[in-house]
Amino acid sequence: MCRAFSCLVTRRKSVIWQAGIDSHDELFSKFRKRKRLVDDGITRKNFVQVEITPDEGYLNPEKGWTFKIDERDNKYDGIPSWFTPSHEKACFKALEEWKKEVYSKINLKEALNPFNPFAKERK
Repeated sequence: MCRAFSCLVTRRKSVIWQAGIDSHDELFSKFRKRKRLVDDGITRKNFVQVEITPDEGYLNPEKGWTFKIDERDNKYDGIPSWFTPSHEKACFKALEEWKKEVYSKINLKEALNPFNPFAKERK
């Protein structure tokens, strides 16, 4: 199951993502023509599916985040020979853009300290 932050990173280090889309399949369908994505299901693929998730939950974005190639269960299975640490670095740069967009719409202080309106005494 895909979770935010989900993205596709191409051989040329283009990172494809959109806030609100966590599905790699949906990203592929939406951007395949515009970004010239190739996946014949057997031998040719010019991108990798990536997820970067928060170590301590989405309400703690300042904490650590874990990178995972979502092609296989093990991070090191199925990685194409062209994939390098600079591809991972490009994904983390895109994550920072995603965080700015997403977290600008969330009041983290309020989310971390929810208020129950029914617990307040009425006057």
